[in-house]
Amino acid sequence: MPSFVIAFLAFFMVTSASFADVTKSVQQHVPDADIVGKARLKVLVWKVYDAVLYAPKGVWSYDQPFALELNYLRDLDGKEIAKRSVKEMKDQGYNNSEKLTGWGNEMQNIFPDVSKGSV
Repeated sequence: MPSFVIAFLAFFMVTSASFADVTKSVQQHVPDADIVGKARLKVLVWKVYDAVLYAPKGVWSYDQPFALELNYLRDLDGKEIAKRSVKEMKDQGYNNSEKLTGWGNEMQNIFPDVSKGSV
């Protein structure tokens, strides 16, 4: 798994961090971090999470550190988050089954269950 993915998983799938703690962590790991954009994921009528993408000076680049902050708006099972993540990668056209299986297994092992308000 690429190191940027591991860093993302390790630092931003936290269930008990306050907003200030997340922002501090972002600043530690993303130099000159600033917000690139914000969005809300809704599935039909259900609000799932609010997302904030941070990158150096607010400019995202694949080869630079970045952070994705998710603020959950409902309770979700960590294993289901992992399964859905793999499905979304497939839907985006990524088709390396071996890597997807490996990433899916790793995500199922590390993604926590989340509660409404978890960051």
